[in-house]
Amino acid sequence: MSQLIAMRQRIKTIKTIQKITHAMRLIAISTHTRLRIKEKIVKNYYTEVEALLNIVSSKIRKNTHPFLKVNTHSSVLLIVIGSQKGLCGNFNTSIMHLTKQIMNQYKNHDFITLGKRTYDFVTNRFGVSPLLYFHAFKNNNTNQLASKIIDFIWNSNSQYQKVIVVNAFAKSFFSQIPQQFDLIPVQNKKLQIEHSNISFLYDQEPTILFDKLLRQYLTALLNCKIFETVIAEHAARFLSMDSATRNAKNILESTQLQYNKLRQAKITRELIELSGNVNNGF
Repeated sequence: MSQLIAMRQRIKTIKTIQKITHAMRLIAISTHTRLRIKEKIVKNYYTEVEALLNIVSSKIRKNTHPFLKVNTHSSVLLIVIGSQKGLCGNFNTSIMHLTKQIMNQYKNHDFITLGKRTYDFVTNRFGVSPLLYFHAFKNNNTNQLASKIIDFIWNSNSQYQKVIVVNAFAKSFFSQIPQQFDLIPVQNKKLQIEHSNISFLYDQEPTILFDKLLRQYLTALLNCKIFETVIAEHAARFLSMDSATRNAKNILESTQLQYNKLRQAKITRELIELSGNVNNGF
């Protein structure tokens, strides 16, 4: 009897877990769909800023901006973008594995982390305290986070050899791959757009405009990388919760079958005992 009670409680627990994972799966795919639509706007904004930066850059004969050249500093700054929440498989682990490989290439390194899980990983596994960290990593504050990070780097006056972004992007809906990207020094590829017939009137010197546009360009670029990670995170969470839901279903079916067998065996045993008592009475 006690075994049947324990199995009924287990079945109830599995059903509750299945409902939770199913709900999280629906939330992840719904959020992923909305973000895919918003991603086009984010990338279009970045493309427009890049085009303006190239136009202004063509008006400058010589630019010695520290973010455009490789300096001799020995340290690098790693901007590691992970997830705030868990339940997304090995999403954060793969990002941290790539981060560890980059750390082995450079002697000195500082960190900026985005996401609670990333912060915990860096502090507990690597024993490093990030210069900046942002736990509140949500879908609607990616541009604000990018702006704060670029402001910090801008005020540091390029004291790093490189600023490397480590994040994840969705190669496909079913595959999220970690990647590294050199944010600084800036390697801006000129867009294939004809500007020869376009004339501009500059209220300020092109050098001043270039500095402002470069700052805006870096913010837009970092915002794209953060946004890529958010999309990849929700895709990874959907896959993880979908797998958990299917596993819960399989476990529930096998547990229910085992429960039915035990229950039927108990009923059969009671009938045999009752039949034996009746025969003994006659």
